[in-house]
Amino acid sequence: MILTSGYIKNYGNTYLSPWLTGEQMNRTATALHRTFAREGIETPARYDDGTPVSWNEPPVMSPGRSVNTTFIGNRGSASGIVINDDNSSGTILITHSTGTVIQLDSQGTVLIKSTGDTYNHSEGTQFQMSTGDTNLNVGQNYNIMIEGGSNKIWIAGDMEVECENYLVTARGKMTFNSAEGIELKGATISMEAHTDNIDIYSANKIKVGAEGTLSIHSIEALNIQSDATMGIKSDEELVMNGSDVQIKGETVYIDDVVRMAEGGAGDAPDAENPVVPEMTDPPSPVMTTGSNRTNANPIRPHPFAISGNLSDDQPV
Repeated sequence: MILTSGYIKNYGNTYLSPWLTGEQMNRTATALHRTFAREGIETPARYDDGTPVSWNEPPVMSPGRSVNTTFIGNRGSASGIVINDDNSSGTILITHSTGTVIQLDSQGTVLIKSTGDTYNHSEGTQFQMSTGDTNLNVGQNYNIMIEGGSNKIWIAGDMEVECENYLVTARGKMTFNSAEGIELKGATISMEAHTDNIDIYSANKIKVGAEGTLSIHSIEALNIQSDATMGIKSDEELVMNGSDVQIKGETVYIDDVVRMAEGGAGDAPDAENPVVPEMTDPPSPVMTTGSNRTNANPIRPHPFAISGNLSDDQPV
């Protein structure tokens, strides 16, 4: 008797696949499915009591004794296609020995789980829609590159972003347009216009306050003008000095004690220079990451079919 590799491999195994008999489940990847099934995967969403919204992987169909099961694959292989219609809807399972599965269960739920890498590539337009929630969990980095167009996000409700450090680099302008208000809060807030002006205008009042020193420093002229009454008030000393101090008005009032030419006037303290953020100069308006993205190929909504001339096993 000649012992072939197939005979040795299948020695002691039932003739039928475990997906038909429900026996020898260890010959399938079911143990891997159950061992590595993820449960309690948290999302940023929260319930009213503050607990995070979580979800579980749908269970994968296990082998069972059923006359309504069809298995497409080798008798001793853990990979194949399983079709079971014990109920009116049925379940279709594409299973691989590594534990990778594609399953359509009796409820119409689709499970795609890869124990390796997953590639999803379209030479045309890709459409994706969820009438309910969409939850995405990424174990490491999440990178998006838009090579030839723009990105638009429309949200009916609120948008919240929580991260460690938040950096936005705009090659052109950055615009914030809020119908109600803009609120900023940080341990320190620094702004710099490296080329042109900083313009601030308010339809009502502008209020500036500091628990410490409020400094305004101008390298050139400092002009303060009011079309109505302008008041300058200090609860302690009010000191003004310059190489030439001039006061002009149709009527000038100086009340209480006035001392002149006695040498008792002090010097006003120097204003502190602002601390501006340390940033590199913004990049040019042309995106230069990687290759020149302005020459990216346009997307074909309806890609051409692959002909026999493009196949590896066909002569050109």
